[in-house]
Amino acid sequence: MAMDYQTILLDFDGAVATLTMNRPDSRNPLDQAGAAEMVAALAEVQADQAVRVLIITGAGEIFCTGGDIKAYARTKPLEHLDGVDPIIELIKKCFALRMPIIAKVQGSALGGGAGVVSMCDFAIAADDVAIGYPEIKLGLMPATVAVLLARQVPRRTAVDLLFTGRKLDAAEAVAIGLFNEAVPRAQLDQRVDELAQTLAGQSPLALRQLKAAFYGQADQPLERALEMAVDKFIGLTSSEDAMEGLSAFMEKRPPDWRGR
Repeated sequence: MAMDYQTILLDFDGAVATLTMNRPDSRNPLDQAGAAEMVAALAEVQADQAVRVLIITGAGEIFCTGGDIKAYARTKPLEHLDGVDPIIELIKKCFALRMPIIAKVQGSALGGGAGVVSMCDFAIAADDVAIGYPEIKLGLMPATVAVLLARQVPRRTAVDLLFTGRKLDAAEAVAIGLFNEAVPRAQLDQRVDELAQTLAGQSPLALRQLKAAFYGQADQPLERALEMAVDKFIGLTSSEDAMEGLSAFMEKRPPDWRGR
């Protein structure tokens, strides 16, 4: 049974689910309530075996601005910790999700919003958006977001962005690897749909194993990383999808994936 969400929308269209951060009047903040609902939505998507790709986007002109600064200013210091756990859980659930996640960045992504982009496996943006980490300008620091950024870009690039708080335009974000692509705004929906359909057409089992292996080995020593990758590969070679993929290639026909 679908949940009644207050801060997000969750829609299903065949093999593709779309999660929309839906508080445009407050610039789609990533607060405790929003993060908790996103975690619940990920569980709902994970349980639906028909879904093979998830798109995350924002309603209105802003993708996500991260924390609600006005609410933050009214909160006692120790109460700030209450909002951290749902965000940490959201990060973990995104990387553990069995399918690829595409960030459709239709508006600026700042602070925690940039973190949401980094939680996704792909990021396609409109070419007129900005991304940045402005916390330092408020006398604060990005915590969980900085951890994600340090794993995506070179160290000096991360230090530049975190210490200066400057915004990047979409072209620079592509150049340093925060976005995969930046396309004209009028083409954003089409490009994201194309990518989603491409991913939905892959073996769901192979994608699940590849995603788990890719992120699982990323922070491991080389020897352990190789072992993990080979273990996943060996397990996959005996699957029905692997046999179907090879048969379809030899028979020059589209594969009929079973996800097992």
